[in-house]
Amino acid sequence: MRICSKVLVSDLETCHRSRCKPKQGVLSLCDENGDVIIFINESSSNTCRKFKISANIERLFTNHVRVGNLTIHLKTPPKFIMIHQAEPSNLMKLVNILNLIKSGDKIPVGTLSNRPATNEVRKVSHRRLVITRREDYPFSQGFSISLHEVAAAGLRLRQFDTRLLKLYSLRFLDLSANLLETIPQEVQYLNVVHLCLCKNRITRWPSISESSPLTKTLELIDLSSNNLTWLPDDFWALTNLRNVNLSSTPVLKVSYPGVCVFAWQYLEPVYVAV
Repeated sequence: MRICSKVLVSDLETCHRSRCKPKQGVLSLCDENGDVIIFINESSSNTCRKFKISANIERLFTNHVRVGNLTIHLKTPPKFIMIHQAEPSNLMKLVNILNLIKSGDKIPVGTLSNRPATNEVRKVSHRRLVITRREDYPFSQGFSISLHEVAAAGLRLRQFDTRLLKLYSLRFLDLSANLLETIPQEVQYLNVVHLCLCKNRITRWPSISESSPLTKTLELIDLSSNNLTWLPDDFWALTNLRNVNLSSTPVLKVSYPGVCVFAWQYLEPVYVAV
């Protein structure tokens, strides 16, 4: 298993006063002589660090997993592995695996991966684009078609960038805290697993075809803090969903057609609190 994110490894003594910044890298969960090892490869250098995970997890800090952050507290050496800006659905899978390891249970076959080569680490890191400043947004340039993750939160974007709809390898899209009012119907052709659109001005969700790619891939959707008052019946055609957040929206009508309910057997909480 591999996760692309920003990572900071901190000593127990300096955890609360460290001024170091997380660096982009790839985390790999691997088997080494029967032990589960986590390898941390920095994308900007050939630096690779490894830590034993088997029987060595003191505590997992999971309060912010849904926004892509996780901290692993190791026993020996006493370190904090701080993971930032990871793709939430992948991070949740990692947490499940780490909990199995922590409790001494067997992990599923095929979960562990081989230690990645340096060129492979760089290739994986290039699949991720995080934009934190509006001036860095590629308004006049194209997106790499190989992107798997795009995060463009808090940039005051007023329109959904239709160029994103051509990224067929995209699995994670975060456009939260912008000024979006509408979502194009063509969003149904994306293959994303996690879609975060919270804190916008969205007034309606488009009609989605039951045979569209989005219905087969989308697991988490965050539409909280928008201006939605109604969701179409075919919203529930997204039968692969595991988590729906509609909190802080004026949703007045949310119907659950019986034909879809049985397909939602793995659905976790649906947050609809106003």
